[in-house]
Amino acid sequence: MYVTVKMALVLISMVYLLKRKIAIGYVMLTASAILFIMSTRDLTIGYTAIMGTFRRQGTWEVIIAMYFVMCLEYELRTSGSLDGFMTATRQLFGSDRLLLAFMPALLGLLPSVGGALFSAPLVDNASSSYQLSAEKKTAINYWFRHIWEFSNPIVPALLLASEITVISLNVLIAHLAVYTCVGALLGWLVLLTGRNYHRENTLTKGQSDQVETTKDSYQAVKAILYAIGPIVLNIILVTGFHLSAAVSMALVVGVMVAVFRLRAAQIGEMLKESFHAKLLLGLLAIFFFQQVLSATWSVDEIVGLLRQSGVSPAVLITILTLTVGVLTGQMTSFVAITFPIVNVIAPGNINLVTIGYVMGVVGTMLSPAHLCLVVSLDYFKAGIINSLKPVALMAGIITVLVFILN
Repeated sequence: MYVTVKMALVLISMVYLLKRKIAIGYVMLTASAILFIMSTRDLTIGYTAIMGTFRRQGTWEVIIAMYFVMCLEYELRTSGSLDGFMTATRQLFGSDRLLLAFMPALLGLLPSVGGALFSAPLVDNASSSYQLSAEKKTAINYWFRHIWEFSNPIVPALLLASEITVISLNVLIAHLAVYTCVGALLGWLVLLTGRNYHRENTLTKGQSDQVETTKDSYQAVKAILYAIGPIVLNIILVTGFHLSAAVSMALVVGVMVAVFRLRAAQIGEMLKESFHAKLLLGLLAIFFFQQVLSATWSVDEIVGLLRQSGVSPAVLITILTLTVGVLTGQMTSFVAITFPIVNVIAPGNINLVTIGYVMGVVGTMLSPAHLCLVVSLDYFKAGIINSLKPVALMAGIITVLVFILN
């Protein structure tokens, strides 16, 4: 029973601090301190957790990968590639309805904190052909950005899940990728069909003038390749050549430095501006929390308690990941908090790990604390309830599907 009180206090402190908008790094360090004090006062165990964090290869794999992700985002944004891509794809697609899904989905391939803020202006631009409510635009921007949470090899939550469960990233993605396909299909049917789209608009005069700048098909293709190429290359390097996420992202950033012909000063500026200390230290703190969980035997205590409850592992994992996902609203947080437990309940069981991951993602998508939802609501000036209604419907369908398939 004591372990229940201990973990409840840890979780409550996390949720409270996250809702107070405290940086994830400080949240995880606070949680680690509470867990350590309530479990033991043996400083040797604390030292073991600290050294285990710094010596673990996976720790630096994720941190370095995320740093280069931010470098790539900087390159694409400052080079004007994203703006050129918007103009070119509008010309080639000839349909703003496709752009509504494509723009947030493309930028969703490049995970960044609050990244929905980058795609929101593009969605707003593409929606000018239709009479869409602020809530509908919010849902479109929010949903399509996150369909890659199940299959993008540079998503931090996926990397964490793979590291914690010791299941190969390729194997994990192979079992989860179907939910990306389902998410895209559901998004189209629920968000991009209906009477608002019956009159498929051709380009307005302002848009037509914009397209004039990319009438040359070569320039249009070039703009698209500059925006999509590095993202696709990274996915190929990770899944096809089995390179680590850190090495792959470093290579992609290097290739784009050459493509954009960046000078030494520009490279230095990119490296400086892309170093987000709070985010990177936050990842380090997440790994430290995992080590404290292990060093204090807290995970084993929880598993023993859960097994004595007599509830099936699938139900336990579902309740755990869904609840923490809703409470935290952060993909990496739900994985860091719950997957050490999931891994002990179902070590190496890919079906139960799949259920846990999918339900955690569902929970975060329904969370009012999700940063991407918050920035989308703020940008479009939308109401949260009506924005989340279609999201809840699609999340419910995915929930049913994950239990049917596993």
